[in-house]
Amino acid sequence: MAERVVLHIGAMKTGTTYLQAVLDSNRDRLAAGGVVTGRLLGRPSGATAKVLARPSSAEAARPWHELAERARRSPAPTAVISSEFLSFAKPHQIDALLRPFAGLRVDVVLVVRDQVGGLASQWQTFSRNFGDAGWPQYLRLIDPARGGDPASRSWRTYYRAQEIDRIVTDWGAHPGVAHLHVLPLPRSRAEEHPLWRAFAEIAGATHVDVEHPVGRVNQSVGHESAQMLQDLGRRWHQAGHPVGLVRQVMRPLIADALEPRRAVEHLPQLDRAGWDFAVGRNERALLALSAGARSGLVQVHGRMEDLTTSVRRADLPTTAPAPRSHELRSAARALWRTAAESRVLVPGSADRATGRPPRTYRGTLRAAHDLITSSEHWQQTVAAAAPRAAV
Repeated sequence: MAERVVLHIGAMKTGTTYLQAVLDSNRDRLAAGGVVTGRLLGRPSGATAKVLARPSSAEAARPWHELAERARRSPAPTAVISSEFLSFAKPHQIDALLRPFAGLRVDVVLVVRDQVGGLASQWQTFSRNFGDAGWPQYLRLIDPARGGDPASRSWRTYYRAQEIDRIVTDWGAHPGVAHLHVLPLPRSRAEEHPLWRAFAEIAGATHVDVEHPVGRVNQSVGHESAQMLQDLGRRWHQAGHPVGLVRQVMRPLIADALEPRRAVEHLPQLDRAGWDFAVGRNERALLALSAGARSGLVQVHGRMEDLTTSVRRADLPTTAPAPRSHELRSAARALWRTAAESRVLVPGSADRATGRPPRTYRGTLRAAHDLITSSEHWQQTVAAAAPRAAV
């Protein structure tokens, strides 16, 4: 029977996908070493999302309670459950999430990062999820000093995911949490796999010899590719396609067509006002961590200095650069070519591919959308998602 549960709650864009990949690919080794992981217990992110949506509903909480029961019955002394969606929870939702673990020791792990480096990553996630603001506009919408808009999707999704002071306070002060362990994302790569080493120490898995993913996990794309995905997302959204379905279908296309373009595209660059905002967010996080550490509710593992930045404000432009139009067109054409080369058409569907993409950017987006939705991969993904949606 499990004696302890480790909840890895994120935050988003802090190596969460990497840690989940290590946990998942080594689940048998970890279980043999006394640590059972989420994939052997259920689907943590789906179960979490249902509780967040309806925390007072017994039916919505059923998958989460089933996962918790499997954790309790596990022969391993420690169960690790990882989902960045957990960091979105407000106090009444945290109550619902912790309730089925009553009687067990619950340790919570939160990884945090410098926002000067993290803002662009958060915008990329926003863009891939039907976001509606380009990079310069996004920076303005989330920043109170620039007249930010709390009603905007940019504001709501940013603060839900990256309001670290709130996350630290709400989880650290909850009576059902034994300790909130905070890991500043290491900047130095002098030590091999520093994030996993710190996480494994908390999870009690340092004795397990794990294999690490080859290459980078959840690779980011350049500025123009991210903006192109946002523009394409408007077409997906208008057609009524669920964002989860689109993400699943697009993942291999992005890896093949857009990730290699990092060599020719720039990353989104902060302007000076964006630097001020990001440094202010870092300072709020550091204050919350210091207060939590003094109270004994928070344990910080690693260097607090990793929540500061080495980027100099004076080196940044006064206005955040917009994407370059010629690279936007190139990104759209790269996606079109990959979709055309990799597609397997549904029997009886029209072959919409020609020898080359349309001349205009909008036309290329439309053609790429049509190619992807006429592919067998798309139809198979739609069919596989239907039973889950009905549950």
